[in-house]
Amino acid sequence: MPRIIVMADRPTDIVMLSERISVDDFESDHFRAQLLERLALAVGDADAAEQVDQDQRSLAEAGSRDRADDTSPGSHAAGDSVIRAAR
Repeated sequence: MPRIIVMADRPTDIVMLSERISVDDFESDHFRAQLLERLALAVGDADAAEQVDQDQRSLAEAGSRDRADDTSPGSHAAGDSVIRAAR
Protein backbone atom coordinates (compact mmCIF):
# COMPACT_ATOMS: atom_id res chain seq x y z
CA MET A 1 0.00 0.00 0.00
CA PRO A 2 1.38 3.46 -0.82
CA ARG A 3 2.64 5.61 2.02
CA ILE A 4 3.09 9.36 2.46
CA ILE A 5 6.04 10.33 4.66
CA VAL A 6 6.93 13.85 5.78
CA MET A 7 10.15 14.19 7.72
CA ALA A 8 12.58 16.89 8.73
CA ASP A 9 15.77 16.92 6.71
CA ARG A 10 19.05 15.70 8.12
CA PRO A 11 20.51 15.74 10.66
CA THR A 12 17.25 15.50 12.60
CA ASP A 13 15.49 12.88 10.42
CA ILE A 14 12.34 13.25 12.52
CA VAL A 15 9.22 11.70 10.93
CA MET A 16 6.31 14.12 11.22
CA LEU A 17 3.77 12.09 9.25
CA SER A 18 3.71 8.53 8.00
CA GLU A 19 0.40 7.50 6.54
CA ARG A 20 -0.72 4.63 4.35
CA ILE A 21 -3.22 5.59 1.69
CA SER A 22 -5.10 3.90 -1.10
CA VAL A 23 -6.51 5.20 -4.35
CA ASP A 24 -10.01 4.64 -2.98
CA ASP A 25 -9.32 7.09 -0.13
CA PHE A 26 -9.24 9.94 -2.63
CA GLU A 27 -12.84 9.38 -3.66
CA SER A 28 -13.92 11.15 -0.46
CA ASP A 29 -13.83 14.96 -0.35
CA HIS A 30 -13.61 14.73 3.43
CA PHE A 31 -10.56 12.45 3.28
CA ARG A 32 -8.78 14.73 0.79
CA ALA A 33 -9.44 17.79 2.94
CA GLN A 34 -8.25 16.05 6.12
CA LEU A 35 -5.15 14.67 4.39
CA LEU A 36 -4.25 18.13 3.10
CA GLU A 37 -4.61 19.51 6.64
CA ARG A 38 -2.39 16.76 8.08
CA LEU A 39 0.19 17.35 5.35
CA ALA A 40 0.24 21.10 6.00
CA LEU A 41 0.73 20.56 9.74
CA ALA A 42 3.47 17.97 9.19
CA VAL A 43 5.34 20.19 6.72
CA GLY A 44 5.14 23.11 9.16
CA ASP A 45 6.43 20.92 12.01
CA ALA A 46 9.29 19.59 9.87
CA ASP A 47 10.26 23.11 8.85
CA ALA A 48 10.22 24.25 12.49
CA ALA A 49 12.38 21.27 13.54
CA GLU A 50 14.91 22.09 10.82
CA GLN A 51 14.97 25.75 11.88
CA VAL A 52 15.60 24.82 15.53
CA ASP A 53 18.40 22.49 14.47
CA GLN A 54 19.93 25.20 12.27
CA ASP A 55 19.70 27.76 15.10
CA GLN A 56 21.38 25.35 17.54
CA ARG A 57 24.21 24.70 15.09
CA SER A 58 24.68 28.45 14.57
CA LEU A 59 24.85 29.03 18.33
CA ALA A 60 27.33 26.18 18.75
CA GLU A 61 29.52 27.57 15.97
CA ALA A 62 29.39 31.06 17.50
CA GLY A 63 30.33 29.60 20.90
CA SER A 64 33.26 27.75 19.35
CA ARG A 65 34.49 30.97 17.73
CA ASP A 66 34.12 32.86 21.04
CA ARG A 67 36.08 30.18 22.91
CA ALA A 68 38.78 30.24 20.23
CA ASP A 69 39.03 34.04 20.60
CA ASP A 70 39.32 33.71 24.39
CA THR A 71 42.30 31.36 24.11
CA SER A 72 44.37 33.67 21.93
CA PRO A 73 47.67 34.88 23.47
CA GLY A 74 47.19 37.82 25.83
CA SER A 75 43.43 37.53 25.89
CA HIS A 76 43.32 36.77 29.63
CA ALA A 77 45.69 39.49 30.77
CA ALA A 78 42.98 41.99 31.69
CA GLY A 79 40.88 39.33 33.38
CA ASP A 80 43.86 38.09 35.37
CA SER A 81 44.58 41.55 36.75
CA VAL A 82 40.96 41.97 37.81
CA ILE A 83 41.07 38.63 39.65
CA ARG A 84 44.35 39.55 41.37
CA ALA A 85 43.00 42.96 42.41
CA ALA A 86 39.92 41.36 43.91
CA ARG A 87 41.98 39.07 46.13
